[in-house]
Amino acid sequence: MDYALYYFSGTGNTKLISTEIMKVIEVKRKQEMKVSNLELISIENLEECSIRNLKSTVVGIGFPVHKFTFPRNFQVLFRYLKKLRNSQLSSSNKRIPAFIFCTYTRFPANSLENMNKELKKIGFDPIFSQAFKCPSNGIASMKDPSSYEYQSVMYFEHHIDKKISNFVQELEEKIQEYKISPFSIKNSRNPIESLKLTIVESIEHTKYPFLQIDDSCVLCGACVKACPEHNLVKEEKEIRIIDPVDCLHCLRCMHHCPQKSISFGELTTGSKRYTPNVIRKLYKDSVNGIGSAYEKDFQSIVKQWRKDTLAYWKEHREKQWWKNTRKRMKSRNFK
Repeated sequence: MDYALYYFSGTGNTKLISTEIMKVIEVKRKQEMKVSNLELISIENLEECSIRNLKSTVVGIGFPVHKFTFPRNFQVLFRYLKKLRNSQLSSSNKRIPAFIFCTYTRFPANSLENMNKELKKIGFDPIFSQAFKCPSNGIASMKDPSSYEYQSVMYFEHHIDKKISNFVQELEEKIQEYKISPFSIKNSRNPIESLKLTIVESIEHTKYPFLQIDDSCVLCGACVKACPEHNLVKEEKEIRIIDPVDCLHCLRCMHHCPQKSISFGELTTGSKRYTPNVIRKLYKDSVNGIGSAYEKDFQSIVKQWRKDTLAYWKEHREKQWWKNTRKRMKSRNFK
């Protein structure tokens, strides 16, 4: 059985988990003396994918929780997989097993259920799913490491390497079950799902109102190369932002900028960034058993964070603060 794991990663968490999952699968294949093709593919590089025979492939999907669901750029992957499946399988009833995982900071929300639903639409059977607690790449990541806001959020769950190993073990058991009798994960329905998605979109714009680049920019172009939606264009005298408000909000450009010239509003200013070195250190801490002092209180911390966030959103929503962002952008000279 071959594996093709497709993923998107904003600043590195999902890429790291995806890589570790494939490492565990590779070790197990070698121990069992089984030959398999294993391919890890960013959805930004689908043209480089070499696994084409879906009939003998288990498809994996990894993504960061974004606005309570999966990032919007996964529509590209859905179209790709649907086209690939339809070109190979003559029967519309033939389905392909898939596994799903997400990386989240505070809660996975309904992201796994939403991905499950989308995959079923295009002829895949999600047979196993998992959520992995990871550090934030947002506002908390830019706080002082000694602060409560940083320490209560910025950690991988305790011994995440063991959770990854268990995930692969359970996945392979599910694959064997699927070979005997095909099945898929049942989706639970949440009647307030659409309302939550509407609210979180508004919350996102209160905390990260607009992308801006200040005068410290040296036109190195790192942000242009990093942007998954090509929202930044390098010109002779500036980095032009195509849409400063309605970008993906993956925050990759902000964390990749060597000059720290990029921010998404006043809450993201400062010198701290969520860099690959920070990611590796926090992951190593988890593997070595260095847990967060706040992990045992995680649920209560999340409840308080939700209350604080809703209060912040309500204040700025009533002022129509984020809704007028486009008007403000036209009157200010941002690059």
